[in-house]
Amino acid sequence: QGANSAGKILAEAAVLGHHFTGNHFSSFGSEKRGTPVRSFVRFSPARNPVRSASSIQVPDLVVVFHEAMLTSQLECLEGVNAQTDILINSTSSPQDIKFPNGTQLRSISTIDASQISIHEGCGLNVVMLGACAAIIPELDIKIVESAFANFFAKLPANLLKKNLVGFSKGVKKIERAE
Repeated sequence: QGANSAGKILAEAAVLGHHFTGNHFSSFGSEKRGTPVRSFVRFSPARNPVRSASSIQVPDLVVVFHEAMLTSQLECLEGVNAQTDILINSTSSPQDIKFPNGTQLRSISTIDASQISIHEGCGLNVVMLGACAAIIPELDIKIVESAFANFFAKLPANLLKKNLVGFSKGVKKIERAE
């Protein structure tokens, strides 16, 4: 559910906040709890129409909410190439992440979103959303933060505040290797 919400918020920030064209959808796999969720976001800063609602074959960014997915769910790396950035929730530094032989990436970023979410009492997806906002050059961090606050406006004020702190830590605590 976290990847789905984060994808919706990114798409909303791009479309409503930046006036890009775009869309979002998620694929939930089987209907049982704990199965991987794939969330797809497309947007066009050039405002070219975005008409496809199919899975993304050659991603610009892959976000992995659990590092174990890199070995247990290799399809999360489908289509990555030398122009793909990857963001991973991990305690490891980007240089220490292991990928299958032949994997090419433009950059690797890591953030210990699990620890931040536990420490701040916020959602893991919020921390990952902040990290995404920090590495997607087309999106203004403040607009993504505003889209997040609007999306979760019905949360009690103390929970919204904790999540905004988690978002901010996601922006600031990311490690990146080109």
